[in-house]
Amino acid sequence: MKKNITMISDCLTTRTHFRNYFQKEFTVTSLSSKKIEDAEVSGDNHMDAFVIHDVQGSEKTTLLLHTIRQSHPNTFIYVLSQLMDNECVRTFIYEGADGFFTLDQSFSVFSRLKECIHQGYAYLDEHSLPFIWNECLQLIHGPKNPEWKREPLPLKNELFSKRETIILYLICNGLTNDEVAQTLFLSKHTVYTHVRNVIKKLNVPDRTAAIVMAIKNEWITLYSNKEELEQSVILHEQADVKMQP
Repeated sequence: MKKNITMISDCLTTRTHFRNYFQKEFTVTSLSSKKIEDAEVSGDNHMDAFVIHDVQGSEKTTLLLHTIRQSHPNTFIYVLSQLMDNECVRTFIYEGADGFFTLDQSFSVFSRLKECIHQGYAYLDEHSLPFIWNECLQLIHGPKNPEWKREPLPLKNELFSKRETIILYLICNGLTNDEVAQTLFLSKHTVYTHVRNVIKKLNVPDRTAAIVMAIKNEWITLYSNKEELEQSVILHEQADVKMQP
């Protein structure tokens, strides 16, 4: 039996691409936010997932999230956005969003979104993940004490090369692939290859799962500012250190 999903977007092109991509495996309803009636998002209509196309963190998206979450407390709600800042991510989470996907012109995120809907799990892509870590750091460490200096945690795991270890360290601290490439003076393709190798060696589905595993096993240190992080990277680059399993 096909799952029921509703795509809400004011962009006809996005709705068309979404419907064409998903309709073979799902029962798809695509709507403009302007045409949504209360009955269409009420709890009387069963939905396995809602997908909201956000435009620059609009208040309309916040209202949609709130309305849908109230009527469908156990349904997954995913947000597609071309542009999302810290405040948007925070607001959308508070209103009940379960996943964030950065939408590009190729609509390449649809493949990962389809997997999330099939499996029924939440998801943060590499663009929204740094904001979540920043929130976590504030909760864990509280206000920063300038006189307190964290000692870097040695990185080592026999699975990883030194370069893979440092890249895992950076993505766990919220850097995107592009930012890792700039930090280490590598090409984006090289960073992508290293990240894929880490994912494969850990036998996890994606970079988010790799990050969760590294943090859960206390393989890395989370830093509250970029200067400490960069200093730690320099130390690891100079020393032949790896992660303790």
